[in-house]
Amino acid sequence: MEAAKIQTAKIPYGCNGGGCGICKMRVVKGQYKLTDAAAKALSEEEKKNGHVFLCQTYPLSDLQLELIGKQPTF
Repeated sequence: MEAAKIQTAKIPYGCNGGGCGICKMRVVKGQYKLTDAAAKALSEEEKKNGHVFLCQTYPLSDLQLELIGKQPTF
């Protein structure tokens, strides 16, 4: 999430702790590591499909992301 903010990406976020789920996205391409909290909060199906909470994900390479759900308005 911090890297996205630095790049001025328009990504919705709320609590920055993985609890609200606003920053939930799908990783289309790239390597990443989830925090223990995110790994526990996401179902096995979600993890298999590349779903992550950006605030609880550490990129290990460049990532290509897809917004899940409703597009935010800014």
